[in-house]
Amino acid sequence: FLSLRRLADDHAAAAILAVLSAVILIAGTVCGFLAAQKAKDEKIPVRSVLYYGETRIGVIGENCTPGTLAADSAGLLGNEYTMSEELSVRSENTREDTLTYEKCLSDLANAVRACYVYAPEISIDGKIIGSTATLEDADRALDAFLAAYSEAYGDGGLAHFEKVDTAYRMTNKEDLLTSEEFEALLALCAEREDLLLKVDYEKLDEYLDGRDAPVIKPVTVEEICEMRIADIPYETVVIEDDTLYSSQRIVESAGRTGVKELRMLYTYENGRLVSEKILWETVTVEPENMVIRQGTLPDGSATGSFIWTTNEGRISSKFGYRHIFGSLDFHSGIDVVVPTGTKLYAGDGGKVIDAGKSGNSFGTYVKIDHGNGFVTIYAHMSKVTVKTGDLVNKGDLIGYSGATGRVTGPHVHYEFRLNGEPVNPKKYLPER
Repeated sequence: FLSLRRLADDHAAAAILAVLSAVILIAGTVCGFLAAQKAKDEKIPVRSVLYYGETRIGVIGENCTPGTLAADSAGLLGNEYTMSEELSVRSENTREDTLTYEKCLSDLANAVRACYVYAPEISIDGKIIGSTATLEDADRALDAFLAAYSEAYGDGGLAHFEKVDTAYRMTNKEDLLTSEEFEALLALCAEREDLLLKVDYEKLDEYLDGRDAPVIKPVTVEEICEMRIADIPYETVVIEDDTLYSSQRIVESAGRTGVKELRMLYTYENGRLVSEKILWETVTVEPENMVIRQGTLPDGSATGSFIWTTNEGRISSKFGYRHIFGSLDFHSGIDVVVPTGTKLYAGDGGKVIDAGKSGNSFGTYVKIDHGNGFVTIYAHMSKVTVKTGDLVNKGDLIGYSGATGRVTGPHVHYEFRLNGEPVNPKKYLPER
């Protein structure tokens, strides 16, 4: 009996020891995983990230400062758009690639444009009231205010507007009024506090601040015949363009609102408008459509025409035979003298098939296959900004000029090959 008891105790001790070993092994594995994860996380670099308000633009380099971006974006955006949010730089742990200055500027401009929308701006008696998201919102507010005014003051009161006009303009979304806010704004103009709605009056005060707002007064009429000038909104026509990339959208014509004159007959009964009739109307200014060219080419596609890799500098050596380095030599491209560091752009869309140091007379260079028999070469560069396998569009930055390889001074060698044979680039380039 004692032997059996001792044997049982030994088995229990072994089981406990096995459980403890398993717990220690699991704990060690977890600790090792956490330590490895922490080490991995600690390797994520801290980068400078640009924000437009709360919109994240991306990782920026030292040359991308809020001041320079704000100044350059103003020229890119034109007069229709203004930056309403603050540019800020925040530190974040990220492995994202640094945006080029051009890409950063383009993304910032798109972020600013995204804050705008074409919206109706309402004027009463020639004085601007504000903008709503849709014309229906403004009409609903006008109708609701007139009904509330008439209900509050009975036969003795009808708010009457001599002229209500609409013009569509590019407007910041933050400046748009809801239908309720527009109705409350009308009540403020009429100085009728009993008709005010429970809305954000701080926003409405900003609208009225500095504006020559109309005074809305009650009138009692039976019938009135008047001339009215109304805007005719223009339409937006989008034309697909297979010479532009799908990311390109060019406003060819900004569009213009038309104008028409109407002679209106309004009939009131007991101070209430019961009917209105257009006696005649005539268009005095025809609206002009906004025309937008929308690209359809996929990224990396050739457009079929070439541009100069740089518009700067002078041509120092033409295509063909020349005397250089003491001998007659065939020159397979065009040399353009430019200072080291001049930006160089892709002559057309295509795929980068080689980029870097050639180990021969080209020095540092880029070679692009345009997929239509043409290959272009850009040689003697100081730095490339693309790599083999990249897709580039016409006009994309591919690097900077220099004096690498076999040269007599800083310049760019611009070469065209058609089906593998060098051809004169000037046959395919615009005059300069």
